[in-house]
Amino acid sequence: MCTEDCGRLQPPDEQELLNAFETAARDALAFLGPDRQLRPSSLATFELDEERRRSQVAASAVQYPFLATLEFTGSNPPVRLSYGEREYHLELEIAANGSGYFPIETWLDALGIHFESADNSGVASPTALGRHARRLARQLRDHFDEILAADERVIGRLSQQGAKTPARLNRTRDRAHAAFAEGHYDSYVELLEPFENALTVTERRKLDFAREKAEAA
Repeated sequence: MCTEDCGRLQPPDEQELLNAFETAARDALAFLGPDRQLRPSSLATFELDEERRRSQVAASAVQYPFLATLEFTGSNPPVRLSYGEREYHLELEIAANGSGYFPIETWLDALGIHFESADNSGVASPTALGRHARRLARQLRDHFDEILAADERVIGRLSQQGAKTPARLNRTRDRAHAAFAEGHYDSYVELLEPFENALTVTERRKLDFAREKAEAA
């Protein structure tokens, strides 16, 4: 798979990526300690089967496809940065009053906050990991107060978004994001268009972009 900043023909080094992810996560989200009383946990690493089911493994045993997570917990809602899956995807999530974790993009959408969407897939180099982690951290830092002040209506919007996401979409996302990262925009459209109403804001914007690219091809 052609991934951002890979600059090489051989597959990425998983151990190098795990080390870079942990460093990038701790550095980018360091403000959560003094500002929000949230402290990082130990890095958790998982292997994934074909159905995306996860089994925890030691970081030294990780092979593609994998998932790594770093959680920040304390006196405020927990924050989690996840990395991996089949498309080398980086995702920042914030917990919502016992309703589970939701991506920062879904939070901003529920809060009615405009933001510039970006593709967080194909992040397969230490340089790209650092850049994307810093961008996601800026979004969180800029809007953490609004997230903390979210009322029941906002939490309801988050829950509605999660409830209307069909299981088949979750099984399709890996293939779709891999296709997008490789520039196969027609495949991305074909895979996700049937689920358009259940997509995240970022996925909808990527779908619009992919349609334009596919039509121009």
